[in-house]
Amino acid sequence: MKKMIATVLLSLSLFSFGTVMGIADDQHGNTVLTLENEDEWVLHIPASQPITEAVTQIGNLWVSGEVSADHYVEVKVRKNNVFTDTLNPSNKLDYVLFEEDGQENKIISNVDTINFFSQQISDEIKKMLLIQIPQEQFDNMKVGTYQTTISFYAEVKAITK
Repeated sequence: MKKMIATVLLSLSLFSFGTVMGIADDQHGNTVLTLENEDEWVLHIPASQPITEAVTQIGNLWVSGEVSADHYVEVKVRKNNVFTDTLNPSNKLDYVLFEEDGQENKIISNVDTINFFSQQISDEIKKMLLIQIPQEQFDNMKVGTYQTTISFYAEVKAITK
């Protein structure tokens, strides 16, 4: 019985010694710390408002905040190019949406995007939007309340080189 106890104790001490030796071997680990400062931005769109003239400035479109130099904010504009009378949907007025760009106005179609790059965002460059209804349609419109909706969709994209 003494031999068996001695063997068990010897085995346990060797096992413990082997375990300690395993920890003392060349083991190491790394901790990787990452700090991300993500793009943080806000899209500002024109407010809802009444249209009183055939050509009306509807407000500014701009992005504020911060976007890294290798990114930009892409804004897609979706619209149906028609004002519809809310009570009589057969009464319609066509319109075109423009971006006021210095001396020339740029038509914004449903396939166009308006891009805001890092410097434009930090400088809060605003793009004035205009609605133009053909003058003849505007002058001859029937009594009613005409409405349309313009939707703006924005996302950050990487600049590809």
